[in-house]
Amino acid sequence: MEDTFFIGAKALIFNQNNQLLLLNKKSRNPSWDLPGGRIQKNESLQEALKREVCEETGIQNLKAVKFLGLYLSPLRIHKQDSSTGLIFALHLCHVKDAISITLSSEHDFFSWENIGSAIEYLKSSFPTPIIEQLINLHT
Repeated sequence: MEDTFFIGAKALIFNQNNQLLLLNKKSRNPSWDLPGGRIQKNESLQEALKREVCEETGIQNLKAVKFLGLYLSPLRIHKQDSSTGLIFALHLCHVKDAISITLSSEHDFFSWENIGSAIEYLKSSFPTPIIEQLINLHT
């Protein structure tokens, strides 16, 4: 039986101090997240990434956007009697100057973290290959 998937554009956003931007999701079980979200109809990956990052953080000028790959998420999006898988399109991004973060209603707070801390925070909610990608960026 075939499966269906949504594609979500996710951003590893680093600041000038080589810290990664993490967002804390509002939910019954709060968890750390990366900025990004699902692609809308007739939208490219780049357009979706920029739109979602702007909606969630207020960042409008992402620099050095580099596509890192597609990653299958263990998350399922449940709707009525079925569920849909999720594939993350991961991008490496940079912001050059000190910027102001304006969170959407989806998140409680944000933090700029060094790679080691970010890995610890994200490893429970992101697939192992994304964590391995962060480790590779760290070395």
